[in-house]
Amino acid sequence: VVHRIAEPAPDPAGGFVAEVDEFNLVYPEPGHDAESMFVDPVTGNLVIVTKPDPGGEALIYVAAAADLVDGASIDLIRIGGFQLDPGLFVTAADIDSTGAVILFRGDNEVWLWQRTDLSFEETFAGEPCLVPSTAEVQGEAISFAADGYSYYTMSEGSEPDISYVFSIFD
Repeated sequence: VVHRIAEPAPDPAGGFVAEVDEFNLVYPEPGHDAESMFVDPVTGNLVIVTKPDPGGEALIYVAAAADLVDGASIDLIRIGGFQLDPGLFVTAADIDSTGAVILFRGDNEVWLWQRTDLSFEETFAGEPCLVPSTAEVQGEAISFAADGYSYYTMSEGSEPDISYVFSIFD
């Protein structure tokens, strides 16, 4: 189940979110674990990346933007995947604001795909490149910085540090 809210305006007094959309995503085959999700800024499609067993294939699914309506049950479509080395997992994902660069992260590794006039299927059929990452106890989060050329990562746990990786492009 995914809950979607409009970005709230910052309010130092706090408050509550007034409207929440909820939709149910259904895999074509059962038994997946997923921790990674992003919304394509070009199409509005929702992308989910599975966290397979060690050494398995991370599968990539999409839900069409037009189907993301409150109360809907949406059949996910598999659009690709990539093989992971033993012991590696996909724990987070992000896409830059233009939709041209996609990052997946594992505990201590970050994979990058560049998407230039390609569909996601064509993009993910290619090999990702490894980009610099910070050693963390258990990396669980990744987010592009506002410049679109750098990113932040964070481990799970109590009061983890936020790491900043400057410029993933030469």
